[in-house]
Amino acid sequence: SLAGQTITEVITPVADDVVTSTRWFASLVSVTGAGWVESGGVPDTIEIGYAADICVLDGPGRLERVVINATHASTVVLADARGTIATLKASIAEGHYEYDLDVAGFLTIDLNGTQDVTVIHSQSLPTEYAMS
Repeated sequence: SLAGQTITEVITPVADDVVTSTRWFASLVSVTGAGWVESGGVPDTIEIGYAADICVLDGPGRLERVVINATHASTVVLADARGTIATLKASIAEGHYEYDLDVAGFLTIDLNGTQDVTVIHSQSLPTEYAMS
């Protein structure tokens, strides 16, 4: 989990489809395929990657502000379990954007390209995350 606890998840493959985790992982230690078989001479494969959005708060909490440290030509989308909180427009000016609102379930940020952003929120996790 994002708070540092060890968690595991069993993901069951589906033929000819992509299966995605429903958990947030700060790091990945191992992946094991068990009970898989070849089909038509083609073995199953596991590909590890991540979505475009980054979870910065796993659980309820409070979004205080977003700091745009450098202007880039792409949007920044903030969301929680209820949906999109805000979409900061492409080429938004550097500065502090105040929110001071409760978030439900989690808080994600989708950078949609290269960004230099700091998200400040409350919870038992560290209060600042810098992403670049």
